[in-house]
Amino acid sequence: MADYQPGSLFQQTRGFDPNVPHRGVDFYAPAEAAVPAAFGGKVVFSGYQTGASGDSTYGYTVILEHSGPNDTVFYTMYNHLHDRSNMVNVVA
Repeated sequence: MADYQPGSLFQQTRGFDPNVPHRGVDFYAPAEAAVPAAFGGKVVFSGYQTGASGDSTYGYTVILEHSGPNDTVFYTMYNHLHDRSNMVNVVA
């Protein structure tokens, strides 16, 4: 993922609490920006998603499944999308 460059509209966010597990890289962009997928893949979820604890939300979300080397599978998750119209803008 270190090579993922979504485009000039996107800026990487900073300042996470080091005591809270966070295994992703977060970007922000204007609400209407098309979201480029990190890799080609298959949409396995598209909708509104509540966080695992039930007290926070990821909001409008797209989850893509990708094929890796040696028959491995991995996922990328696109959260906090502005609204449903942005979900169709996740492009592989």
